[in-house]
Amino acid sequence: MIGFVLDKYIPWVNNHAHILKSRWVSYGKKYIMYYLNIFNYNGYVNGITRLKLTQKKMLEIPIPPLAKQERIVNRIESLFEKVDMAAGLVNKARGGFKKRRSAILERAFSGELTKKWDENY
Repeated sequence: MIGFVLDKYIPWVNNHAHILKSRWVSYGKKYIMYYLNIFNYNGYVNGITRLKLTQKKMLEIPIPPLAKQERIVNRIESLFEKVDMAAGLVNKARGGFKKRRSAILERAFSGELTKKWDENY
């Protein structure tokens, strides 16, 4: 198993919680965070009322070497930056839409919007 180790000096909180410590501090922590949040635990967990991930099964979860983890984390964060920028643009546009809508309503009810129609009829 490459990628993370259990810190032998940190006790188990209970039989359902694991404290993970990356061998590769910066990229390793981020990789584990992203990966384990989307990981499909089917086949790794057992239990009837509450699913349990044992230490043995947890250590079977495949983790790639550091170089691949770095590439994946860099790509994820690059895409997240683009998503954040897009969200900012959407929020900015929403504000613009509200202003435009208000302006249209104001022009409509002041008669300015239909002024040319009124002159032709």
